Amino acid sequence: MMVWISVLSIGLLLWYGYLFVQYNRNNGYAILGFIFKIIAGFALGLIYKYHYGGGDTFTYFHESEIIANYLLRF
Repeated sequence: MMVWISVLSIGLLLWYGYLFVQYNRNNGYAILGFIFKIIAGFALGLIYKYHYGGGDTFTYFHESEIIANYLLRF
């Protein structure tokens, strides 16, 4: 189930990126800004994951896994 949600999310991100590029075709700065924002988001996630050892997002994810596994037993 989680794989399909990830595939759907990546597909929506690519679709939004395509529409954004088509709308801002003549504005190179907007496209560079969009690409920079995506890269910065991934970089921030990597910093929290490997430098700080976690954060709120990772803590919520692991706690929700415990609850989901408990509920899937029934």
